Amino acid sequence: RGMDSCVTNNLDCVIRMMETGPKVCQKYLENPLLLNHKKFDLRYIVLLKSVFPLKVFVYNRFWVRSANNNYSLVHSQQDDYETHFTVMNYSGRDMQHIQDTEFIEVFEKECGTQWSETQAKIYQTIKEMFSVADQQYPKMQNPKSRAIYGIDIILDENKLPHVLEVNFCPDCKRAVDYYPNFTNEVFSCLFFDETLNVTEL
Repeated sequence: RGMDSCVTNNLDCVIRMMETGPKVCQKYLENPLLLNHKKFDLRYIVLLKSVFPLKVFVYNRFWVRSANNNYSLVHSQQDDYETHFTVMNYSGRDMQHIQDTEFIEVFEKECGTQWSETQAKIYQTIKEMFSVADQQYPKMQNPKSRAIYGIDIILDENKLPHVLEVNFCPDCKRAVDYYPNFTNEVFSCLFFDETLNVTEL
């Protein structure tokens, strides 16, 4: 998960961070695709029905999470949460919401390309991630098991997807708020082999 994240260009700070427990250190994606000059990411709900054979579905509706401030890499904004982070529902911060349909319209207008092309790359990235996990952990298989994941995707300036984080059994309150049929459609896919508003990867 993205908890306890720190953005810094100071190596001493990176080394000191290890004192608070295990950390993942990675290069910052400094060239994200922007929405109205703001950094954003996309939350997808992914449904795992089987590991062997691998059967993964993605819920067709997603939601967009956007930073509050215009994106900038200037040093004075390096530690500014509302510039570099996209989840604004913590610590009483205002949260800006844009429907996926509205986002797609803006995306296609500003980027001059069909959203379906980028979405296909996102779906392929998610599928490859589960395929690798399937090969690494074959004992995960249980025919009666089902799983829901919240996967956060960020696009770079070339519209290529990058996985930010994967949450097992994610908070779906916003999904229910935004899409009233979410729960029925997800459980119908997981337990009744129905594929309304889901896509098999």
